[in-house]
Amino acid sequence: WMSRYARKKDASHGGVVDAFEALGCSVAVVECATKGCFDVVVGCAGRDHAVEVKPTKAQAGRADRTRLRDSQSKFHAAWKGARIPVVHDAKEVAELVNLWRLEAANADRAAQLLKREMDETLAKVTYG
Repeated sequence: WMSRYARKKDASHGGVVDAFEALGCSVAVVECATKGCFDVVVGCAGRDHAVEVKPTKAQAGRADRTRLRDSQSKFHAAWKGARIPVVHDAKEVAELVNLWRLEAANADRAAQLLKREMDETLAKVTYG
């Protein structure tokens, strides 16, 4: 037996979770005791990302369900980690995953450049 809220949540989250998984991501649905907590954690490109899932206007039936509740806005504002993206559908999931992969590739390139620079600097240092 599922509550009406759980059924609605399951219906709106299912398509988004499926979209993340279809793009090769890992997804864990979060059952958080903290009011306003994000909905899922997504593993992508070697990193973990908190994500808020909201229904599309068509799924919601009411426009107010597509926006963050006050408790969610407060949680997001107080969160010390990375900003928490809000996704509504598979298209937004694909855009977000592409962004994460690009950020990860750029971070890896930057780390390689820094390592090379450090190696070159260390090679010039002489020890007496």
